[in-house]
Amino acid sequence: MKKSNIYLILALFTLFFFSACNNQKDSSKPLKNIKSEQPKNSKPVAKDTLQIEKTVSENAAKLAPKVIEKEKHKKIYSKNILSVNDFKQSLFYDKHKCRFDTDWALRNGSHNYAFDIIGIRPSASIDYSISKGKLKHIGLTFYNRYELDKQSLNLINDLIGEFHLGAKQKTVFSFIKKNIEKSAYKISETKPFKVSNIKFRAAKVIQQTLTIDIN
Repeated sequence: MKKSNIYLILALFTLFFFSACNNQKDSSKPLKNIKSEQPKNSKPVAKDTLQIEKTVSENAAKLAPKVIEKEKHKKIYSKNILSVNDFKQSLFYDKHKCRFDTDWALRNGSHNYAFDIIGIRPSASIDYSISKGKLKHIGLTFYNRYELDKQSLNLINDLIGEFHLGAKQKTVFSFIKKNIEKSAYKISETKPFKVSNIKFRAAKVIQQTLTIDIN
């Protein structure tokens, strides 16, 4: 074999060997790059974002009922209390489980609505009168009691709390508590406690009775 041919074969072999090595390095490099160049936070960020949105939605759903609950109640002493449905939106109605009994027209043109209070035992009842679209009278009667217990007194305090009395509520409550066990023939003949245009009367007319009249 000629010496020139030997050199040619060696040159071709060397070229082939380096070419093969380079191809092997290049083929492994993209795999490393793909792994290292992949966005680090792409999938986790999307997952975290969805989780945050879900948490916000759940918290909003939990808070919504509380807002509705707070806004749905009306004060009894309000121009909005014009019917049975309006009274049913008062906090007093919900808390003490009032149940509509009956209603009737009065000779003076007013209309009276009566409710049983089933959230307390022994039983009690409440009625109110509407005249020309305004609340004029509320009557609260307790039945089958020798004297009022703590639950009954709390009910009275909740009722007068519907009348925007502020600091005077304690004074009104003390007046009622003091007088509601005193016997009287007619409650209309007892001395009232006045706060602005509201008159409170309390006496034991066979049963413990509280009346509230609004002028």
